[in-house]
Formats: sequence, C-alpha cells, structure tokens
Amino acid sequence: MSENKTSSTINESITNQSVANGSVITLKVYEHREIPPKLAVYLPENLDLDKIIAENPPKDFPPFQKQRNNLSFQKEKLMFILHQITYLTSVKKDFDYEENAGFVPINKEKLQKSAIHDYRPHLDYLIHCGIIIEDSQYIVGQKSKGIKFTSEYSFQKVKRKHITRKPIIKAVIENSTQNLIECMEQYYYLGKWWNTQKLEIDYDAAKAFLIKEQEEKVTLFESKYGKSEVEVFDNRLSLPPREKRDKVKYPTKQYNAALMLIDKLQKYEYLTKIDKTSGRFHTLLTQLPSNLRKFVTYDGKELAGVDLVNSQPLLANALLNKSIFESNPILFHTIAQCKPYLQHLPSASTAFANLIGRKQNKADVLKYREITSNGQYYEEFGKILQTKGLIPSDVEDVRKFAKTATFSSFFARNSDARFIKAMGLFRASFPNVYTIFSKIKFEHKGTKRADKLYNALSVSLQTFEAELFLNRICRKINKINPEIVIFTIHDSVVTTPEYVEIVQQIIDGEIYNAIGINPKFNVEHWQRKRGV
Repeated sequence: MSENKTSSTINESITNQSVANGSVITLKVYEHREIPPKLAVYLPENLDLDKIIAENPPKDFPPFQKQRNNLSFQKEKLMFILHQITYLTSVKKDFDYEENAGFVPINKEKLQKSAIHDYRPHLDYLIHCGIIIEDSQYIVGQKSKGIKFTSEYSFQKVKRKHITRKPIIKAVIENSTQNLIECMEQYYYLGKWWNTQKLEIDYDAAKAFLIKEQEEKVTLFESKYGKSEVEVFDNRLSLPPREKRDKVKYPTKQYNAALMLIDKLQKYEYLTKIDKTSGRFHTLLTQLPSNLRKFVTYDGKELAGVDLVNSQPLLANALLNKSIFESNPILFHTIAQCKPYLQHLPSASTAFANLIGRKQNKADVLKYREITSNGQYYEEFGKILQTKGLIPSDVEDVRKFAKTATFSSFFARNSDARFIKAMGLFRASFPNVYTIFSKIKFEHKGTKRADKLYNALSVSLQTFEAELFLNRICRKINKINPEIVIFTIHDSVVTTPEYVEIVQQIIDGEIYNAIGINPKFNVEHWQRKRGV
C-alpha cells in the first residue's frame, strides 16, 4: 500500500512572482520545512544490524571508550553512513561502479553537516564488524576516501528502514531545502509544478514491475556470464582498463537505484539540483528509468514527453557554423571555463570562430548538418559506415554501433582514439567535423588526467542544451500560457497531452532561432497498456 504524503512544509516565506500575459503567478518556495518524525534509509536486505551489534558490543570497541564531549555510539549513525553507499550511487547517474572498484566517496564534511560529528569511530566500527571496507586513497581536492560493502552485502537488494534521530533528520531536510530554494528561485516556472505535489507514481504497480524485471535480468545475467553479479564484478576488478570498456550493467544495482527513486516520488520527496558545471536541472524525473515513466501521472492525467531527436549531434551544429557559433557566446564561454588558460587569450574565441569558418562548407560538414537535421542521424551514419565497409561483420545493431562511434568522438579523450576504433570511424566519415571537435577537446602535453579538459566539448553542448530548454523554451512556454504543465528531462519537455502541440511549436521555434535548423521530434506518451 502507498504511504501518505510526508509532511513537508510550513512557513511559506519566499515568494517569486512572474508576470505573464498580464497575470501575476505566485510561486511558493518553502524556506522552512517541518521536521518529519522519521527518515528513510536503505540497507541490504540480509544485513541484521541488531544481531551484529549484539555480537560486537560497542562498549568493548576502543574508539568509543575514548570519546569525549558526550559523543557516543548510535545505531542510527551507522545506518545513515551505510545508507550513503546505496543512496549516492542511485542519484549519480554517471557514477562508474567498476572504475571506482565499488568504493563510494564519503566526504567527512558532508557527514558532519548531517550531524554525524563523530563519524570516524562509527566508520571504524563498521569496518571492524566486517560490514564495509575503506579505500585508503585520498587526493586533496580531487578524491575523498571511499567505502563499500563487503562481498556478503554488496550485491543485495535493499530494504527501507527508518531513523528517528532528530539532529540527522533536521540536517538532511535543511540541506535538501536549500537546494530546492535555489532551483525554484532560478526556475520558478518549473518549480511551481513540483510545488503542487500532484506529480504521482502508482507505487505498487511500479514496484511489482521492478521486482519482476530484476528477477528476469539476474537470470539473463547469470546465463550470459555463468557467474553471479558479485563474482563477475570481483573478476573484472583485475582486468586491464582496455578490457573493461564495455560496461557491465548489474541488475541488482539497477533495481536498488530505481526502488529508491519511486519511493521518493511516492513520498513527494522531490529532490532537485542545478548542475554547477553544465547548468542542467536534475530532478527525480531525469533520474527515473524510462521504463518506469508509464507509472507516473500529473493530477491524475497521463504525461507526454516531447523529445528532440538525436539532440547532442543536432546541437553540435552550433559548433560547425561561424555565425551561429558567434551568436551563441555561451558556447565559447563554457569551453573557456573548462579550459581556464583560454580566458587569458583574448584572441582565442576569434581563433575558434575562424577555424569553424574555414571548415563549415566542407562536404563532410554539410553532410553532417544534413543528416542531423532530418532526425535520422544514427541510421544515416550507419549507412555511410556500411557503404565504406567500416562496420565489422559481427555487428548486428548498426544504429547502436553508429551511436557509439559518435559519442566516443564527442566525449572521449583525443588520445583514446588509439584504443577506441569507433572514434577512427567517425573521423574517417567526418574528418573536418572531427577536427573541430578534437580542437575543443585538445589537452596540452602534461595535462593531468584528473583535470578532464577534454570535457570541454560535452560540457559546452550540455550547457547549450540547458540554456535552450531551461532559459529559453520553458520560460517562453510559461510566458505564453502559465497554465501549461511543464517538467524537463534535459532535452525533453514533459507536459499533459492537450499541450503537446504548442510545446512542440515553441521548441521548434527556439531551436531554429539558435542553430538555424528545424528539428525533428519524438512524442512519447507515458501510458500503460491495458492490464499492465
């Protein structure tokens, strides 16, 4: 059965107002939130913390014997620390579980802000009891120490538990409230729809779907690899990086992340955050797996997403035309933020623009513009690869292969072309496009790997996308008709069916104004088949 709404707000002390069509829209942003009596945390199903504590009395553990200032052992502090392992990986979609060897970075300052001031002895106790392992590597300003569950608990489905310790709950609520306020102040025309608490999920149906899916995926996983998830993971830790380029999706990790998301939707815990690097607006909807959207409604109505087809390759056209590049200064501004040395070179922007100008009428650049404009980019690129005999004979999904070749060229280091053959295929097909992209991703010799200067291309495109969808498209939708329900999933605007047509028209107009191309759309209706 679904739970009741979490009591979430009291003093409505901040008001944002916007004038649209002569009417004043008031958005309520809550500065203070009522402290709920309990806070959900997620722990492995097979973890019996009470039994472990009974078998390992904290009073006999030296670190607790040495404590001062009335700091003492608290079971709920253990629960909250363990919750970070499961929770942080669910909200960070780009978290690479294998690259981090399963270790989740734990920032001591964040734990202290969550009222876990004596986190160290509690952490040591969890290690002593064989529940977690700590990564000893720490790099100032780059990497926090990480923790992970031992093999016994690492690939277990999670279960919801609750903590009632008020200092922890208060600290968590205050932190999430600050993020909420910042997001709603900047994007009040989006925040007002979250604020209604009418975005709902059919929790029981969604959870039943997840359970069945996880069971099926585990069966397929074990059939494919001949081993359990934990065995596959442990084996891959010893492989060289080149042999781990094909990422493995672990069904139980996917299940746990999705379960926590639908729990938060059910309880109206609408987490929002603005990415400080790209400006993207992260919400529960941007994190929710697409196959769970059919269980989500707004005020009892189904939703529909108006998606920009092959959006990243399409928006990249702004980097392939000199006048368009110059008319969107946010592009070079973002590139220079990613590569600070450019900020001290007054002619850098002009140099980039001139490079684009020299390349923009080359045959491959014009071909790239043509096939990204018609909404069939991956299919058309796949045909180009086939015509040139560049696709290996064992490739079954040509579209997927073309997409991999494109995104590796967008997001990987230039030096990775030695190992990623797909990058060479993109370069062979679009040599001048590749030249511009590689110039943006260029890293000087001696650049530290952690600096990630090659991210300049991907971040500039994501920032451009955020500018278009959040600051131009959604703002204009609200100005034209403040009654249009709008949510966003990066390059998609989600609304109710009666507003799909006007939303599509506005997106079309704003994209054309920005890059001179009328885009193609895919309208995805979030609805279930009968009986599902």
